[in-house]
Amino acid sequence: MRRLRRVPFRVIVPVVLMAVLAVLAALQYHWLGQVSRAERQRMHETMTARARALANDIDREISRLYLTFQLREPDADRVEEAVGERYKVWRETTRHPDLISGVYLVSAQGTLQAFDPESRTLEVLEWPAHLAPIQERAASARTTRVQALTAPAGGGPSTSSSFSFRLPPTISTDPLAISVLLPFVTHRASDGVIETRVFAQPSSLLLVLNQQTFVGDILPQLITQHLGDSLNEYRLSIVKTRAPGEIVYASTTDLVLSDPELADVRVDALGVRPAINDRLIATELRAVQALTRSGGAAPQPAPPAPPPSPAPGAITLSRTATASGGGGAFAGAMSSGAWQVLLKHRAGSLEAAVERVRRRNLLMSFGMLALLAASVGLVLVSARRAERLASQQMDFVATVSHELRTPLAVIRSAGQNLAAGVVQDPKRYGDLIEAEGRRLTDMVEQTLALAGLSGERKPVSQQPVDAGDIARAVLASPETGSRAEGVQVDLRVAAELPLVLADEMLLRRGVQNLVGNALKYGAAGGWLGVTVDASGSRRGREVRITVSDRGPGVAAEDLPHIFDPFYRGRRAVADQVQGNGLGLHLVRRIAEAHGGRVSVRTVPGEGAAFTIHLPARADLGLHALAGEQPQTS
Repeated sequence: MRRLRRVPFRVIVPVVLMAVLAVLAALQYHWLGQVSRAERQRMHETMTARARALANDIDREISRLYLTFQLREPDADRVEEAVGERYKVWRETTRHPDLISGVYLVSAQGTLQAFDPESRTLEVLEWPAHLAPIQERAASARTTRVQALTAPAGGGPSTSSSFSFRLPPTISTDPLAISVLLPFVTHRASDGVIETRVFAQPSSLLLVLNQQTFVGDILPQLITQHLGDSLNEYRLSIVKTRAPGEIVYASTTDLVLSDPELADVRVDALGVRPAINDRLIATELRAVQALTRSGGAAPQPAPPAPPPSPAPGAITLSRTATASGGGGAFAGAMSSGAWQVLLKHRAGSLEAAVERVRRRNLLMSFGMLALLAASVGLVLVSARRAERLASQQMDFVATVSHELRTPLAVIRSAGQNLAAGVVQDPKRYGDLIEAEGRRLTDMVEQTLALAGLSGERKPVSQQPVDAGDIARAVLASPETGSRAEGVQVDLRVAAELPLVLADEMLLRRGVQNLVGNALKYGAAGGWLGVTVDASGSRRGREVRITVSDRGPGVAAEDLPHIFDPFYRGRRAVADQVQGNGLGLHLVRRIAEAHGGRVSVRTVPGEGAAFTIHLPARADLGLHALAGEQPQTS
C-alpha cells in the first residue's frame, strides 16, 4: 500500500491562514451589503419622518388659520360681527400679525366683499387683478354630489334624491390664500317641524396671505427646526403640486430639484389637515343624520303650517331625511396638499450615497484584511528566514568547529613531537605552529569583527586614510606573501587619489578578506589584481578598491547569496575548501559601516572582481602618488 506523503507543518499553516482570510473577506462583503441596505432604509425613514414633520408644521399653520376663521350656524345671520371677532382673536394669538394681507367674503353668486379691520365692516368691490386666478378657479370648481333619503312621516317607502354642491378649492397658491366655507347646512324649527337647508353653492371667507412673510420668514424657521443639520447632505425643494416646475423654496442655488420623480423623499404639504376636515364636515352633516336616528319616536306634532319658501340656492329636507356619500368627497376636496416637499441626497440619490459609503467601508475592511494577510506573510517570511539563519548558524558552528579542530590538532601534534624529542627540523615545526596559530587568530578576529558590527549600529572611529596605503599594506603582509607564491600580483593606485574617512583596521580587514578569497578560489588562474582609483557617479565622488582574479568565478545560483552570513558556495562545499562563510559578509558590513557599498562582477570560467566603494572627501585634499607598476611574486 502506497504511503501518503506527510505535508510539512510550515505549509499547512499559511494555507489555513489564507483560507480563514478568504472566509473572513466573504463574510465581510456579505455583512457590509446587509449593513448598507439597513443604512439606506434608516436614512430614508429618517428623512421621510423629518420631511413629514416639516409638512405637518406647515399644515398646522394653515389649519390654525382655517379653524380660527371657521364660522358656525348661529353666525350666519351676523357675518360681519363674527368675522371681526375671529380677526381680533387671531391678531391677539398669532406670532406673525402681518401674515394675512386681506380678508374677503365671497358670496354664493360670486360677488366679493372686503373686510376692513378698522371698521370691522364688509364693503362690496370688484375683483382685483391679483385675485383674478382665484375667481376663475372658484367659477370652475368641481361639483360634489350628496345622496338624500326621505321617509314620509305617515309611513310608506322612502324616496331617494341627490344634490350637487360646488365647493371652491381650500388652498390657492397663486396667490397664496385659504378659502373657509361658511355653514352650508342650517336647521330651523317651525311649529314642531325641523327644517334643514343645504346650500348647493355656499359662501366662503377668502384669507389672502402675505407670501413674503410665509415663505420668507415662517418657512425658513420651520426648515431649520426640522432639517437644519441635514441640509449639508440633502438638497431641499418645495414645489407647487399642480406646477412642479415652479419653485417655492430651494436650499441651494445650483442643481435645484424641481422634478418630484427624481426626489428620494416626497411629502405633500400646505393643506388643511384631514382630521380637521373630517370633524368640520361631520359637524355640518350631523343634524341631518340626527333626523333619521330620531325616526318616529318623537311625538307627532300638530299639522304643520306651510314652510317658508327656501332661500335662493338652498334645498329643504324634511326631518326624516338622511345625507350620505358626501363627507369623503368634502374631505378630499379640502385636505389635498398644494405644495410638495422634495428631498434628494447631494450624492445624486440615497443609493449612490449608501454605495459610496459601502465602497469606502469595503476598501477599509479589505485593506485591513490585506494588512493582516501581509502581516501573516511577513511572519511566515521571517520564520523562514529565522529557520534559514538557524540552519546557517548550525553550519557555521560545524564549520568553525572543523576549522578550529584542524589547526589545534596540528599544533598539538607538533607540540607532542617537540616534547618527545623526535624533532629533527625545529624551524619547520616552528613555522607550522606559527601558520596554524595565525589561522586561528584570523578566524577569531573575523568573528570578533562581525560581532562588533552586528546588533545596534555604532559609528566606527574614522580618520583620513589613503586607500592606496591600505592596499599596499595588505599585499605586503606575511600572510598574503605566503599564500601568493607562484601568483602574479598587479597593484595599480591612481595618482591624486582622494582620501577617505575610515577605520584603518576595519578597512584593511575588508581588503584582506577580498585578497584572501581571490587567492583561495582563484589561485589556479595564476593572477591577482588590486586596483585603487576614484570616479564620479550619481552617488557622488567615490574611491574604489577592486580585487580581481582569473579563477572559475561565481556560479549564477550562488551570486544572490554570496554576501549572506554563513553562506558558502556549492562548489566550495563540494571541493572541501576551508572557510566559514563570513568573509564576504564581513566585507559588506565594513563597507556599509563607512557609508559605502560592495559590488561584484563575474564571468563563469573567467574570474571575478569585487569592488569596495567608499565616499571620497574632497575637503581632505589629495594624496599625490605615482601610479604603481605591476608586481610579481
